[in-house]
Amino acid sequence: MGEYDEKKLIEKAVEYLQPVKLIDVQIASIKEEINQLRANLTSIGAIDYSKDRVTGGGTPQGLEGSVARFLDTVAERDKRIDELSKLKCDAITKIDALDEKLGAIILRYEFVLNNTTEDAYKMIGCYSTKQAKRYKQKALLEFGRKLVL
Repeated sequence: MGEYDEKKLIEKAVEYLQPVKLIDVQIASIKEEINQLRANLTSIGAIDYSKDRVTGGGTPQGLEGSVARFLDTVAERDKRIDELSKLKCDAITKIDALDEKLGAIILRYEFVLNNTTEDAYKMIGCYSTKQAKRYKQKALLEFGRKLVL
């Protein structure tokens, strides 16, 4: 396999792994969004007890629609969390299956655990940065090969 082909395989691996770095942040933001919607819905349904109520009970106009929209949105956002979690689990499984174990450790720390590249290099022990880069390149190359099979 030529150097050009190897470069393409490495690019393909990085292209697959790069979005994995942001999954935890995306999931946290979706959960925060759901909590904010829940708080907004709760405040919409609040009853003002400072004034005497003349009319009967019942729910405020439109609250049923708001609750239904909220439930639909939560279901949609939960589905997105499931998709993101699956993507991350798939990446973890693929990294775990690599034969290049030191490179796999670097990929795990960099892409799954969202550490800097330099910090990921330090996780494999007393290797120089140059050696660590080689292990990472080997792992990315192997990862890319497995993606195209």
